[in-house]
Amino acid sequence: MFEEFEPVVLVRDFDGGGPLQSEPLQAGDVGVICQRYPGGAHYEVEFTPGDGHSIAVLLLAAADLRRLGAGEIRHMRKLKSAAPDHRQQAPGQAAANRPAPIQVGDAVVLTRDITGTPMRRGDVGQAACYLHRTALWQVSFTTGAGRFIKAPILSPSDIRQPGPRELECVRQLQPPPGQAG
Repeated sequence: MFEEFEPVVLVRDFDGGGPLQSEPLQAGDVGVICQRYPGGAHYEVEFTPGDGHSIAVLLLAAADLRRLGAGEIRHMRKLKSAAPDHRQQAPGQAAANRPAPIQVGDAVVLTRDITGTPMRRGDVGQAACYLHRTALWQVSFTTGAGRFIKAPILSPSDIRQPGPRELECVRQLQPPPGQAG
């Protein structure tokens, strides 16, 4: 049984077309339980890209969902549709369109593979500490089951905020090339 506000993974594709789904969803996409119905057989699950606006709220059977796995890491995938970026403001407000600076605790996305680690471009971590003297970030990466992987020190060019047309999904964690898993 899943709990409210728990992240869950889809086990099959949902093509969309419903009144509360503006984007096709794929097996492996991550959503959050909004409501658990009596008996735990059905759940309302919300899927939200980087801009914070829902692209789908679906009533799903428990069999359509699973927990994030111990051998998985959160990752971002580009959405296919050209739906509007909800962060856009009226003309002349270009500064308002810029993302806010990264803060401690924010989800961040890798912009490159990290050599010697299992982390790849597009993986999602959490900004854990900003090192003021060096202007570098320490970013914590965990598996889907919450097991700590690594917390490398990264430059601001190595990380970014999730984009408005990206949705969180999971990928299998692989050992770095040349290392056994």
